Amino acid sequence: MCLIHTLNFQYSNSSNVPRYDRLQDTFTTGANRGLLRFADWYYGPQQRLLTAYELSAQKIGFFDELKVNINYQDIKESRQQRDYKRYDRFDSRIEKLKVFGATISARKLMTQHEVVAGVDMQLNDVTSKATRTNLLTNAVVPLDTRYPDGKNSMNYIGVFAQHIYKFKDTRFVLNDGIRLQYVQLKSNVVNNSFFNLPITNITQNNVAVTGNLGLVFNATKSTTIRTALSTAFRAPNIDDLAKIFESSSTARQVVIPNANLKPEYTYNAELSIAQQFNGVLKIEATGFYTYFDNGIIKAPFQLNGQDSIVYNGVKSQVLASQNSNNAYIYGATFNLQATINNHLNAYAGVSFTKGRFKIDETKQTTIYEKQSNGTYALVKRNVATKPLDHIPPTFGKAGVQFENKLLNTDLFVLFNGWKRLDQYNPDGEDNAVYATKDGSPAWFTLNLKNTITINKYLQATISVENIFDRNYRYFASGFSAAGRNFQLGVRAQF
Repeated sequence: MCLIHTLNFQYSNSSNVPRYDRLQDTFTTGANRGLLRFADWYYGPQQRLLTAYELSAQKIGFFDELKVNINYQDIKESRQQRDYKRYDRFDSRIEKLKVFGATISARKLMTQHEVVAGVDMQLNDVTSKATRTNLLTNAVVPLDTRYPDGKNSMNYIGVFAQHIYKFKDTRFVLNDGIRLQYVQLKSNVVNNSFFNLPITNITQNNVAVTGNLGLVFNATKSTTIRTALSTAFRAPNIDDLAKIFESSSTARQVVIPNANLKPEYTYNAELSIAQQFNGVLKIEATGFYTYFDNGIIKAPFQLNGQDSIVYNGVKSQVLASQNSNNAYIYGATFNLQATINNHLNAYAGVSFTKGRFKIDETKQTTIYEKQSNGTYALVKRNVATKPLDHIPPTFGKAGVQFENKLLNTDLFVLFNGWKRLDQYNPDGEDNAVYATKDGSPAWFTLNLKNTITINKYLQATISVENIFDRNYRYFASGFSAAGRNFQLGVRAQF
């Protein structure tokens, strides 16, 4: 028997993290139209403490391997903001999260079979506090919190088993698994004077069984085909059920709790084909399709019969996480690797994803639509489907790599395709207000990374990112990405 004990201790802290995008927000209506909204908007120092212990045992009793992991995290973060030219309202919202986790898993090899089984659990506790300070008088008053100001907990426990079977015909490998999951959530509001929510205590207990089935077929020495079917389950978390926050200060949207939110389930299918040509060229293509039942999305909602409320002094549309009838996501990934000689390789990869959810065709909904003059406008239509948010545009990476004993050089291009405005979800978090009038433009950057091996103990890395210093912005981001920048790193091992 062999025993390995591992102790992991981490502590991290940060400076304030500014939200530059929020500092460009302006009022769009009323007497303050065109004026800036915020003078300050930043995340306070993000503090994180992690302690973890892991025991790994080989050849212990009936099992070939046994692993036990116990961990604890303590996290603190905050959001600080002050309205432009207002010194009487400095708002501070602070969240503290405590997470305890444990996993026990055992592995057994039996001729053509391999079985891994175990149990895992995670206990989460969130507290949320908020105050408004008058910087002129130092008077402090309570403020609405980001999460309910009472006790918020979400606990998971799961039992799982994963099995691999290698057929006597060695071209086939079967893998299958099953998981039983129990999720408990409790959340309550103590001070309900800010929003007069109809429900102040939320309790959910959800149970689900999910599984997976996959087959690998090594058709020839150079051709591999993989297929997989699986189901998945996600219970609403505190974010989904109970969070109150300004989704977009420019679009004037506020997200409120929805106690009636139910879990979502997915049914997934995947097919992958990999082909090698004389050990010089390898091409791999993967396609997938995911169907959502009761998919969780953000959509227009009402609070006490009102579709808009005043939040942070601005009239804002009410949104909430809700269950869609169903939704779907599909996509594909293509990868290529080519060996030019003993030191030089080329590679390329591209991925695309599409996603929509079904809605009631008898009711009008707001979508972005391309007009006859080529521009996009928000319109109300009776449609059967609507774009899911958080769906990225086509993206990829391509480059050439040179490597010898002393130097590893990687010259590569990162690229994103267009995300046209009619593919945005105006009710979600795609942040169309930060896009151009046509959407999120395509972009690419040229980058160079060099790793120099000085000796067997010491390595140095010199990188240049965005060599052409292009001005570009990631989809849904409120500000431009980094321009040309240089990075230097040193790695030592003993």
